[in-house]
Amino acid sequence: MVGWDREVTYAKLRTASLLVQRGSALVATNADPSYPAHDGFWPGAGAILAAITTTTGAAAEVVGKPHPPLYLAARRRLGGDRPLVIGDRLETDIAGAAALGWDSLLVLSGATTSARAAASSVVPTFVGPT
Repeated sequence: MVGWDREVTYAKLRTASLLVQRGSALVATNADPSYPAHDGFWPGAGAILAAITTTTGAAAEVVGKPHPPLYLAARRRLGGDRPLVIGDRLETDIAGAAALGWDSLLVLSGATTSARAAASSVVPTFVGPT
């Protein structure tokens, strides 16, 4: 299972790569290439995943956003029938909501700029600064 790890090491990448080469399933929480932090963008789960997929040639099963199972499980757990998905990334947070026909709020305080949002084919229901 690959996810965002602020303490990823070469040893962890090596072990994961060897396990995948020996037949272990490669599953990822998400494929976000970056993580928006206070001082800029840090490598995200997708960047870590890329090291393993590049090494092994394996394709990962991404079980998190933007894939429906994560969203449907969250709705079952939280209840309600008209969710609003809030996120800062068009290609995962907002695309996942759009795939299910759910409303979304794109916040411009993270990975997506207003210019990028305006040029995207993924259209959020609402846009806000934070």
